[in-house]
Amino acid sequence: VRKDESPEAAAIREVREETGLDAEIEAPLPPVEYWYFWKRGGANVRHHKRVDFFLMRALGGHLEDHDAEVIEARWFPLTRAIAEATYPSERDVLRAAAEALRTGRRRPRKVTTR
Repeated sequence: VRKDESPEAAAIREVREETGLDAEIEAPLPPVEYWYFWKRGGANVRHHKRVDFFLMRALGGHLEDHDAEVIEARWFPLTRAIAEATYPSERDVLRAAAEALRTGRRRPRKVTTR
């Protein structure tokens, strides 16, 4: 998240940069928080990280327009994403997205990246 940028605006920007898609936020999803160690000055320093997730609707763009940070961007079913997610916390977020889609609990919000 850039200075003076909301998590929502950062998510929209990151989706554009990493997937080539323009998107809008439909609903917040549960955040994921964890601790990790980073070597700094020869010592392991403990850091806390929070990752905010949002259910988003693609508005346009092309998957081929992603940045160099991403090797490939592609679509596949949500059930497959849940099955292939690496971490349990990622599966929980994807299940929350599936529940929001199933129940219609979405709140359209217009958020700009500026």
